[in-house]
Amino acid sequence: MIQRRHTTPDVGVNIKKCREIRNYTQYYMAHELDISTTAYRNIESGKTAITLDYMYAIAAILSVNINALLYYDEQLVLSVYSDPAAPATGVLSGTEIKDMICMLKTAQEKMIEMTEESSRLSREVNTMVQHITRLVLELTEVQKKK
Repeated sequence: MIQRRHTTPDVGVNIKKCREIRNYTQYYMAHELDISTTAYRNIESGKTAITLDYMYAIAAILSVNINALLYYDEQLVLSVYSDPAAPATGVLSGTEIKDMICMLKTAQEKMIEMTEESSRLSREVNTMVQHITRLVLELTEVQKKK
């Protein structure tokens, strides 16, 4: 019996198909795996070899058996989502809601940090403008005396 060897691009394509069925973004997957979006994109495109640890982690995130990533079978993958609460119906599961809340909290924290940084930079710019204004006024006074 001849066994088909699955190259990394095949696995990456299978991962992408499963991810798209689940309506997850590459950003979400990368966030869940704690890697950059570029690193995740390279896994899907086959540019980066995938370790067994990542295979299991990706399978867990996508709620599929690791075989679905190795030997993609649309019927098998879709059967996982035939539950009435599956994303295809527009109803999110409790886990998905928790994941989304976690992502929203993270985004909110980053926005707060960015707002604080923006305020700090704005204060620095105002201080610099005041300093430059004083210097210009002093220079003008010096030139008037000449």
